[in-house]
Amino acid sequence: MASQWRNEFRTAVVAIAAFASGDRASLSASSAYVVALAKLSGLEIVDELPRHDAPVEVVGGERTAPATIEGALAFYKAIGKRPIHIRREVAGHVANRLQAALWREAVHLVAAGVASVADIDTAISEGPGLRWALMGPHLTFHLAGGSGGMAHFLEQLGPPLESWWDDLGDPQLTPEVRQALTAGVSAEAEGRDIATLAAERDRFLVDLLALKGARRDA
Repeated sequence: MASQWRNEFRTAVVAIAAFASGDRASLSASSAYVVALAKLSGLEIVDELPRHDAPVEVVGGERTAPATIEGALAFYKAIGKRPIHIRREVAGHVANRLQAALWREAVHLVAAGVASVADIDTAISEGPGLRWALMGPHLTFHLAGGSGGMAHFLEQLGPPLESWWDDLGDPQLTPEVRQALTAGVSAEAEGRDIATLAAERDRFLVDLLALKGARRDA
């Protein structure tokens, strides 16, 4: 294990050197607080280092050389990350926007009295969330199309999905909604404090990432 880590570290150092020799770059430790790329001439890398589940989002500026982006992607791959290339700057970047879109509907369902906070969480963690840990929504729906793949899925289920999109909610975080969310999460936690919940999550994520890594290496 130590030898493997040393080899990976050497690879990472080489990647850093190649990356540093390119254009000027901006490194951000949190995706929540980044300077708009319009004000930068180089590269922006969004990586929440302490977290197990945070993807690395690499965003190039107008004057960022392609080699710089490739160098950054290579570096993060070398240290075991799965970086994604953001081709156009957008508020919140990609992972946060997808998360916000899902939570928006989850909040709407609570506010509309459709289901409890706990049941909505279960619907995700025991439903599509299991598949999403293996492949994203596009590849998941590609499989749902059977032998015809995505083309068949779109032909058969595209219209119903569009009707659901039209019916999605637009909730506001009113005092009543905030209270319902807070009370619902408190009930779902069943007395477990933040530290306990975080520890449970992290243990699971470490095992899950190890499983995914083993399958990729097989």
